[in-house]
Amino acid sequence: MIRNFLPIVLFIDSDLGIIAVIQVVYPETHYLLCIYQLFKNMKKKAKSKLHDKMIKSFVKDFYHMQNSYNKYQFEARYNQIFTKYELC
Repeated sequence: MIRNFLPIVLFIDSDLGIIAVIQVVYPETHYLLCIYQLFKNMKKKAKSKLHDKMIKSFVKDFYHMQNSYNKYQFEARYNQIFTKYELC
């Protein structure tokens, strides 16, 4: 017996072609950027908004937020970052 299991979540890069295919083939599947792409995009966007020292601080705080132990800790750290780096 062959069973078709559909993915619930896929981690992908930012390729628009892959995103389009996922939406057609797996319309119920959620897709998220892999951590590498997420950090790459975050650093790129931070450079356009912040100065050199602030970028390093932002990246450090972002890593710290990402490594939260639970939802509440993540949300508290997110709110701190949101306040501290309002420009981003």
